[in-house]
Amino acid sequence: MGCVQSKKKKKHSVNLKHSRYSSISEEVEPKGIFSHPDVKDPVKRFPISRTHMVFISHRGPDAKIGIAQPTCWFLRNILKIEAFVDSDMLPGNNQNLALLEGLYSSTHGLMILSKNFMNSKYCKEEMDILLRRRDKNPANKQGSGVKIIPVLWRINSMEGYPKRMQEIIPVKGITMNEKDFMVQHLWPALVKEFVPEDKRHKYSTHVLECAIRLYAMKNYQREIPVSIRKFADEASLFSLLQCVYIF
Repeated sequence: MGCVQSKKKKKHSVNLKHSRYSSISEEVEPKGIFSHPDVKDPVKRFPISRTHMVFISHRGPDAKIGIAQPTCWFLRNILKIEAFVDSDMLPGNNQNLALLEGLYSSTHGLMILSKNFMNSKYCKEEMDILLRRRDKNPANKQGSGVKIIPVLWRINSMEGYPKRMQEIIPVKGITMNEKDFMVQHLWPALVKEFVPEDKRHKYSTHVLECAIRLYAMKNYQREIPVSIRKFADEASLFSLLQCVYIF
């Protein structure tokens, strides 16, 4: 009888050890869909960037072409901030490694929440990792150096999202137009986040519109939203040259 009880206890302990749903207070990171055989501890493997680095999480069909890719370009080329978006990854077996590095070394998680975001297991895993990183240090909600910036794209609220996510004030706007949303809401929020206060005046609405035109010119052969292409097409030659001059 004693042997039977000891076997049950042993089996129970094994189940706890290998549980996918370990507490966020535990040191060992749970193994998710982005696990990689060469990465035992992603926190130690990928130290946090010493400079700003933004991981852009998004649902591809909802926001990749219209919001994520132009915003990644804006961060890198206009604000000079390092950014990661999954469309940069090359096909192959190292995609999980690249995603893990982006998720754990980033200082900011820009989460473009959209209609189908929560329908993606990849988006939910990215959100889970970023929230756990933030929650490691409940005193200041910054955790391991990551700040989460939720963006509501064509949705009105974060209903259905984890409560921890709903507690964060999101970037949102009433427009459904990609160009207007970025120029009027998203990009000004990023300027406020990354640009010193005494230099923010340089990024007026006119300057941000020039940035959109410049993005369209540089990516004209690629698939870009109609709202951005049309905006660039209607610009005069003078305004296009002005965009090049500004940046």
